[in-house]
Amino acid sequence: MTSGAGEGSEDGSEKNVKQENVDSANLSTEDGNGMDDDGVWSSDIEVAFKEAMEIYPPCGRRKIILPDEGKMYGRNEMIARYIYIKTGKKRTRKQVSSHIQVLARRTDREKGPTTGTTRTGNSALGDVAAGNRRPQKVDILRLVHPSTYRLKGDDSKDLRMCEYEIFATQSSIGSVSDDGSDTQVLKHVFISIPEAAVAPSAVEDLSIGTILPDFENSKDGETSLAHLYEKSNHKDNFFLLKFWADADFHLDQTMDQKYELNARFQLDQNRPLEVTTQVYSFSKEAMRKEQNPQCFEENGRTYFELNWEFCEYGKGFIERLLLLSPNKDKMNVVLQHFAMLTYVKDSTTGEILIVLAQMFEVSRTEGHGQNVYHLIQTSP
Repeated sequence: MTSGAGEGSEDGSEKNVKQENVDSANLSTEDGNGMDDDGVWSSDIEVAFKEAMEIYPPCGRRKIILPDEGKMYGRNEMIARYIYIKTGKKRTRKQVSSHIQVLARRTDREKGPTTGTTRTGNSALGDVAAGNRRPQKVDILRLVHPSTYRLKGDDSKDLRMCEYEIFATQSSIGSVSDDGSDTQVLKHVFISIPEAAVAPSAVEDLSIGTILPDFENSKDGETSLAHLYEKSNHKDNFFLLKFWADADFHLDQTMDQKYELNARFQLDQNRPLEVTTQVYSFSKEAMRKEQNPQCFEENGRTYFELNWEFCEYGKGFIERLLLLSPNKDKMNVVLQHFAMLTYVKDSTTGEILIVLAQMFEVSRTEGHGQNVYHLIQTSP
């Protein structure tokens, strides 16, 4: 899944990357004139650096989806920007890259030699932040969003996403479960946006053009992401859900496997709905599922839910992906070409109420993470 332009390696090949000015401090300059020597990092800079390493996880050759006015930046640029905001002291992305490599080499020396392995440069970058590389992160420039993601167009068309979850269940016949039945059911959550999800994630703006190629060819030619955006009268109802999945799941072939999606939305009023979910592989629609969920009242509020089990295509995809475990690099290569698109319409008026693009990676740390992005159109 290509979530942005290739960043190139974070050291020598950075010169091949088009430089972006992060702000008036011009933190992406290469020479660093007027700055402290890279070997002298005061304690406040070091603290800010370590915080930024946790906030912005390693992303390989891809740009981090962390836009400024719809643009995307490399990880080292964002670390330099964070240091400047926290301390008022400038560090270029090249100085950040150098400091990461210094710490990586120091970590290797402290660990001592490894049998038959020599590791330098980018191959050691992961060790620096291995203590905490949770993909969730703090947005240092924005306020925390509400406990549910408020995905709304105008005041009359209010829609909130309260929960979203993809999970697996394994059933073993012959084992006694907690309820006394002879079937034991084990549940593993791959991805989730819980109702109480608050900081550190924050909804950010992202140029829709950065992800359009991943949702390019729908089967009918009229429901690609670009087409939906073009014909929608509520363009502020388009979002990207970026997930880091917990793939630490043992696939037991002797047990019955099910893979399911559950989601809950709060609506402004009871209305007839049509929900379509498309699965894209290599930018082409591979399958779609259509539902007509019924709205219901709960505690004076109107909701609808999506509850469905993955078909054989989806089940086969997930199980083939899990067979690549524990090689998360290979798993993420596969996920580069996989995406989902869900859109909700009023089935009477045809009005598009919300569009959710979904893209996935495998988390490199324990558990799962997520970020939500508001898709906007930017000038070319």
